[in-house]
Amino acid sequence: MNRLIALLVFLALPAKLAVCQTGSGIDEIAATPAVASDLATLCKVWGLVKYHHPGLAAGDVDWDAELFHVIPAYLAEESSSAKADCLVEWLEKLGPIKEAKPAKSAKKKCIEPDLHWVDELSSERLIVLLKAIVASRHAPTSYVRFDLSGLVSFVEKPYESLTYPDTGYRLLALFRYWNIVQYYSPYRELPDVPWSQTLNDFVPKFLNASDALEYRLAILELTTRLQDGHANGGIGDDLVSKFWGVNQSLVRTRFIEDSLVVTGFWQEEIDSAIEVGDVIKTIDGVPAKLKADRLATHIPASNQPTLMSYITLRMLRSNAEEIVVEFERNSKLGTTTIPCVSMSQLGKLRKEKQAKAGSAWKVKDGIGYIHLDNFTDEQRSEIMDEMMKVDRLVVDARGYPRGKIKPLLNSFLRVRTPFVLLSFPKPDEPGAYTQTQQSVGYTRLDTLIQRPKIFEGKVAILVNVSTQSFAEHCAAAVRVAPKAKVFGSTTAGADGNVVSIVLPGGFNTRISGLGVYTPDGEFLERKGVIPNVSILPTVNDVKQGNDRVLHVALDWLNCMIHTDCFNRLRRISVL
Repeated sequence: MNRLIALLVFLALPAKLAVCQTGSGIDEIAATPAVASDLATLCKVWGLVKYHHPGLAAGDVDWDAELFHVIPAYLAEESSSAKADCLVEWLEKLGPIKEAKPAKSAKKKCIEPDLHWVDELSSERLIVLLKAIVASRHAPTSYVRFDLSGLVSFVEKPYESLTYPDTGYRLLALFRYWNIVQYYSPYRELPDVPWSQTLNDFVPKFLNASDALEYRLAILELTTRLQDGHANGGIGDDLVSKFWGVNQSLVRTRFIEDSLVVTGFWQEEIDSAIEVGDVIKTIDGVPAKLKADRLATHIPASNQPTLMSYITLRMLRSNAEEIVVEFERNSKLGTTTIPCVSMSQLGKLRKEKQAKAGSAWKVKDGIGYIHLDNFTDEQRSEIMDEMMKVDRLVVDARGYPRGKIKPLLNSFLRVRTPFVLLSFPKPDEPGAYTQTQQSVGYTRLDTLIQRPKIFEGKVAILVNVSTQSFAEHCAAAVRVAPKAKVFGSTTAGADGNVVSIVLPGGFNTRISGLGVYTPDGEFLERKGVIPNVSILPTVNDVKQGNDRVLHVALDWLNCMIHTDCFNRLRRISVL
C-alpha cells in the first residue's frame, strides 16, 4: 500500500515543483546496503541530468525539488527494473531531447568524462535515455557559469535557514558535492579512494547524521576524501569553529621528525614555561599523536606532509582561555599552561607580525634575497632594479606571495618558456578538460619595445609545505630559469584556482577548478614542486634557530663549479 501511495503521489506531481524552504518532506531512510546502493545510483543519474539536459538550461525547473519528488517513489519500488522505469518516467517529463552537434575545438581533451557507470546499469531503457541526454548537451545548464577566461562557478541555493537539514536535504548536500566533483574537478581521479567508492561510503553517513554537528562533520569528512588542499570548508560556521576550538594558543608549532615542536610565539612574551624547541607530548591530557589522528579525518590535504601542516593549525585550538600541555625538553618532561586568544585576536597578531617582517628585499654578502610573502607592488620596481646588481639570488617561496608577481617572474627569462600546463573544463562537455600552456618570460615584442633587463645569475628557490597554490605556481615559474635550483621539502600540492560551493544549511566549501601540470604533463597536484635538493629541518635546527634549507642553498650559490657542487649537495641532502 505504501508503495502504491508513493507512486500515485509521484505521478500526480508536476515536473516544475517549488522546493520547500523548511523541509523536503522526506522522513528518515534506513541506511541498509541495498538502499545505499540505490541512492548512489540515483545520485549519479540526478547529477548527469543536472549538467546535461537541455530542459534545465532555462532555469525554470527546480532540480533540487525534483530530487525530493522522486526519492519516495523510487525507493518504494521493489525491483531494479521497476526503479529504472520510475526514473525513465520521471526524466521523460522534462521534455523532448535531440542530439546536438559537438562544438569544434582545436584543443585536445586531456581528461575524458567518467560515464562508464551508465553502461553498467541493468536497464537498457534507462541507458539509452541517459546516453541521449548526454548527446543533447550543447550549452551549460542553469546551475553552471563560465567566465570569459573559462573559469567555472556554480549557481546553487544555500538553504541557510536549515541549521540541521532533514534527510532529503542531507542527501541533496551529498549529491550536489559529489556531482560537482564528478563533472568539474580536474583531480577527481587522484584520490587514494576512488570517487565512486566514496559515494557508496557516504550515503549511510549522510542518512545517519543525527544532529547539526554530525551533518557538518560528514561534509568535512567527504571533502577530506577528495585530497584536494583547496577543499577546506566550514569557514565562519559556528558549530565547526566550536568543534576545532574558538580560541588559538599563542604558541606556534610544526610537526618535525614526527613530533609536535614549538617553533615560535605570536606574542613576544607569553605567560608560560614553554620554549622554542620543546616537544609537546599531550594537550589537555590527550596524547598529541592521538589528537592528530582524530583531526586528520576532517582536514582535506593533497599529501601527508601538508596534512600534518594543516593539522598543526588546529592542534592547539580550544574553547577555553588556556590549554595545559605536557612537553619534553632535553629528555625531561614538564607541564605548563599556554594562554589562548580568539581567532580574531590571532588574526590581528598575524598582521602585526607580518608588518614587522621587514622588506621583501635585502642584500647580504653579495647575494640578493626576495621573500615572496613580504613582496608588495610598491617595492616591485625597486627590487627588479636592485636584483640586476647581484649575480646570485635567493627566492624564498615558503609563504604566500602578495602583490603582482608576474613582472618579477618574467625577469628571469629572455624568451617565453612554458612552465606549466593548465586544464580548463569544457563548457559543452561536463567532465571533460582541455589543456593550454602557460609560459613565463618576455616575448619578442617586449624585448624590442622595452629592452627589459634579465637576471641571468644563479637562483636558489626555497620551498616547503607552506609553498601552496600560487606560491607553487611562482616556484614552478622561476624554476625554468637556466641557473635555478629548488631547495627544501614537499610543497602543498594544491594547485589551480579556488571554486566555492555552498551546501544546504549555508555550509561553504571549495575545490580546485583548474588542473595544473608540469610541462611534461605530470600533475603538480598532490606531488607539488619537487625540490632538486631535498632538505628536512630537525628539532635541533629549531632549537638553534638554524635555517637548514637556506644554508644548503647558500652553499650551492657560493660554489664556483656549478655541476660538481650541485652533485655534492644532492649526496648530502637530508631526505
